[in-house]
Amino acid sequence: MREGWTYKKLGEICEIICGQDYKKVESPDGKYPIYGTGGIMGYANDFKCPAYSVIVGRKGNINNPIYVEENFWNVDTAFGIVPSKACLASKFFFYFCQNYDFSKHNVAVTIPSLRRIDLLKIPIPVPPLSEQQRIVNELDLLSSIIEKKKAQLKENDALAQSIFYDMFGDPVKGTKFKRSTIGCVITNIKYGTGTPPTFSDTGYCFIRATNIKNGHIDNNDMRFINSNEALKIEKCKLSLNDLIIVRSGVNAGDACNISSDYVGHYAGYDIIITANTDLIDTIFLNGILNNDNYVKMVIKPLTRRAAQPHLNAQQVQGMNIPLPPLSLQHSFASKIEAIERQKALIQQSIIEAETLFNSRMDYWFS
Repeated sequence: MREGWTYKKLGEICEIICGQDYKKVESPDGKYPIYGTGGIMGYANDFKCPAYSVIVGRKGNINNPIYVEENFWNVDTAFGIVPSKACLASKFFFYFCQNYDFSKHNVAVTIPSLRRIDLLKIPIPVPPLSEQQRIVNELDLLSSIIEKKKAQLKENDALAQSIFYDMFGDPVKGTKFKRSTIGCVITNIKYGTGTPPTFSDTGYCFIRATNIKNGHIDNNDMRFINSNEALKIEKCKLSLNDLIIVRSGVNAGDACNISSDYVGHYAGYDIIITANTDLIDTIFLNGILNNDNYVKMVIKPLTRRAAQPHLNAQQVQGMNIPLPPLSLQHSFASKIEAIERQKALIQQSIIEAETLFNSRMDYWFS
């Protein structure tokens, strides 16, 4: 225990308000927001929890606390926890909750669930209020840096789409250039493996739908396969001229081109197309497939199925696209590569800031 710090049970210094059943039709024009662990879910005409409270899930998402700075009415899948102003700064308590593993109190097998009686017993560090505020200021600063960096990433993504519109116009109905179909500008289209491989701790990347985000490959939760497994799915081996298009599920239609970092690695269960580079630049084609308007007007309507979203090779080949001169496509690709280099630097700075933030969280609360 640090000098000057004490420890209290949550029930001694916080009020816990259990959410009540909410039926949206009962208060469609309410004044106060109704929060769940997923955010605002509606509005009510009175409030159950005062401002500067922390929401902790009762079922399901129990490890994602939310800090709320306004009066609100919380739903039945959450607890509204109100810290005592006399000894506990609300934002300090929120950071404690962010770092605390509520799952250790899970009482269910299928859907994670918390009980009020268990929350009441959780020990909370209580330094002097002045020190709590100093800790909050430090963590707020790091959080602000991370959020600003993430905003920069979004601005770069918006810039990439702006450049596309400036150079090529509307990818859905634009008539500035001749149009073609994807089937006419690729040399091959195939499906990934239908059989899950045996994964390894290291080896070749096995790129799944969850790794394809915003037109790029995300390494978070990347799976790997060894050489023996790779030989079984040789058809899924990736080259520099390939693109992956997610075949089914909620991410159906998401796409990315293969950068040099992933040449020789393997796609998972999705559609792999190989561009004819005499006709189309893979970065340009990826720009079309990730254009917001093209996704909304072309790709998403094709994926609609009764059971779950799905896309097949025939549909991909029939997608209509603009086909400007190759030199102009290459010019666009050069601009995008410059943006991607800038984004890589920003992403690295985010990783460093998040590492520092997590380290400070552990220092203060673990």
